[in-house]
Amino acid sequence: MSTIAGTKRLIRNLHTRKGRRKTGLTLLEGPRLVAEAVAASADLRVVVIADDFEAPGGLNGFEEKVLSGTAPVLSIPRAEFDELATTDTPSGILAVGALPERKLTQLEWTNGIILVLDGIQDPGNAGALVRTAWALGASAVVSLEGSAGVSNPKVLRGSMGGVFRLPVVESSRDAFLTWMAEQEGAIWVADTKGEKVTDCDIPRKLALVVGNEGAGVTRSIETRSARTVAVSISPTAESLNVVVAAGILIHEVMRDR
Repeated sequence: MSTIAGTKRLIRNLHTRKGRRKTGLTLLEGPRLVAEAVAASADLRVVVIADDFEAPGGLNGFEEKVLSGTAPVLSIPRAEFDELATTDTPSGILAVGALPERKLTQLEWTNGIILVLDGIQDPGNAGALVRTAWALGASAVVSLEGSAGVSNPKVLRGSMGGVFRLPVVESSRDAFLTWMAEQEGAIWVADTKGEKVTDCDIPRKLALVVGNEGAGVTRSIETRSARTVAVSISPTAESLNVVVAAGILIHEVMRDR
């Protein structure tokens, strides 16, 4: 990445999942996400700024923090920047960086609940679920195979920096289930046909699993779950968006802690 041309090639490569997996890097787009990465001392390799970029107000010296960081900062013409960005309306700043490396064995039940994503394919929903778990005080997020990759730029933007503030681990289902058995934790599945979460006793270690809005959770997770829980909704409504449902369930669980 010693040259602008090399940096551009790398960024284009990171537009694909294959490129992100091969390099171990990803794209962080937008001032808020880059600011969160800087504040969390993330491993940034390069910051690219459009020549007309101006940091928005209220970010507490954001531009100065980026410019004084260890990652090199490249300024390029706006037209070239827009070609590199993945957003519809590029903000004018992006960074190349590595996400924190975390494993299941490193997770701690600091608040007693972990949110598990089982087949959440929509990257916007996956990112918003990370953001929700972070905001409501969950201990971590585990993303199971089949869910949108954590390094997906849309997931990162949707998390609003949550990936740098909350442990997020990608795992196979078998590894997750083995770990849960070792932890002696309880698995609850969120489903519209479940019990009211307000009627349930909350276990000391709880993994709340949310699944694909169409297919639900996978069979292997369902068969190992101790309980199926739901949010009470109007009888005329079919269901809630998975992010909304997860937020209500986490809030109810945390309220009883």
